[in-house]
Amino acid sequence: NAQAKRLFEFSIPAAIKRRETIDSAKDSMDYEEYFEYSKDAMLDHIAIVSSSDKVRKHFLDVIDDEYFATTSFKRTNSSAVERASDLAAIVTALQPGEVLVYEICSKIKKDVVKLFTSALSDFSIEITIGKGPGARIVKIDLPVFTTIFVAESMEDIPNEIRNMLNYVIEINPSQEELDELQIREIAAIYDIQLTKSTLNVIKEYNSNKTFRNIKGTLKFVSDYLYLHSEVQQPISAENLKKILETL
Repeated sequence: NAQAKRLFEFSIPAAIKRRETIDSAKDSMDYEEYFEYSKDAMLDHIAIVSSSDKVRKHFLDVIDDEYFATTSFKRTNSSAVERASDLAAIVTALQPGEVLVYEICSKIKKDVVKLFTSALSDFSIEITIGKGPGARIVKIDLPVFTTIFVAESMEDIPNEIRNMLNYVIEINPSQEELDELQIREIAAIYDIQLTKSTLNVIKEYNSNKTFRNIKGTLKFVSDYLYLHSEVQQPISAENLKKILETL
């Protein structure tokens, strides 16, 4: 998916660089200048939507592996945010320029939606302190941040939040693409670097076989590479065929 590829290759790394730029500018600006500068430097609020559990899991795993080493990303989900106060605790702890990855795995409650809408629209929230006649509403300004929502379908995203999104990336791969994704995930377990040509070799060798057979094939390749350190990765399609001939 071209949009998803752009997100990983350009948007997310750019967001990390912008975070660094925001941090470096912090001491030379007053609050209002800093706030406006931060908004201009941010990644758009987006949603990643896919009906495939594998695709959503893969997306989150890639972010975990490649981007959570930085302090620029925080991750949570709708099951962990049961009340507006839970969300308030998360967004008030964010640093300027950080990205909140929010996985929608259950219905978002109305009070959470209301607070999320305020946080996304003008980077502020209102919380009620106390109860009864003595209760008072306090407005809290938030640092400028970005949210990436991950959902199974657009229907899972409340309309109020949907209206806050700059764009939506829908990823609905074919069964062949899902199969290739699963093969790559198995290969990653065994530290095997698959190119498009070697992926096709594995698919051809295991045609009409189950993923259990593919796992066994890739384990054999992994063991072979361990015993024959002279074979460098990524393996060529020709070398992979020769390895499989010994199986």
